[in-house]
Amino acid sequence: MKQYFINLLLFFLLIQFAYSQTNYRVKYELNFQIDSTNSKSIQNEIMYLDIKKSKYSYFRPESIFLKDSILQSNNPQSLFSINKPKFNYTIEKVFNNNNISSYYDYTAFKFKLSESIDFKWEIINGSTKTVLDYKVHKATTSFKGRNYTAWYTNEISIQDGPYKFKGLPGLILELYDEKNHYHFKAFSIQELSDNKPYIVSEEYKLISNKDFNDFKERVKQKPSLVLQNPGIQIPKEGMDKYDRNHRERNKHKNNPIELKVNNE
Repeated sequence: MKQYFINLLLFFLLIQFAYSQTNYRVKYELNFQIDSTNSKSIQNEIMYLDIKKSKYSYFRPESIFLKDSILQSNNPQSLFSINKPKFNYTIEKVFNNNNISSYYDYTAFKFKLSESIDFKWEIINGSTKTVLDYKVHKATTSFKGRNYTAWYTNEISIQDGPYKFKGLPGLILELYDEKNHYHFKAFSIQELSDNKPYIVSEEYKLISNKDFNDFKERVKQKPSLVLQNPGIQIPKEGMDKYDRNHRERNKHKNNPIELKVNNE
């Protein structure tokens, strides 16, 4: 009997080692309500979680990954074939600490935010279901003004998940807030021979939360700010039209995933 448990322990250690040496891409479908006052304002986006040998991961919209990979290729004309991303971030998580870096690309401005997040999870014993043929377990937490439910599998011993979420004893395959305004659900897990971040961190300016929030407020008032480019001159009437159109659209974008703003 003692030998049986030793063999069982060795088996699980081998599985964990195998996961730690493998690159993965988890694809999530994100359904989100862009207008908090309109339950029909549901949009969706395909998101990638690229995991590099259980050391770190990158989370971003599929369209940003495609854009960045095309820019690294010899066929930039292919950019016209991809959809414009609904989110402009790439989130980098390092697994051996709580540090999370968020890279935001506003065309003319590129910013990097760094923060330390220690999620306080409550695991709900006895609550299970199946996602992608994996048995998943229920856990809850709160983050930036929303209460979340996560479903994670300890069959994949990677403590990661969509967006900034991490820290459970397994991979999060489904996550949603209590109003279901943001709902992530995995629909594909694949092994990769390599995964390239396509992030050149030196191109991004490190910025404080306060300065970044101030910048976003300025963009709300004058959306054409993101078009500023010394090499391109846009007529004033074109900038004014851009501002009018985007201010009108932004009236309905009132439901960000992070409701509480961090100005520290």
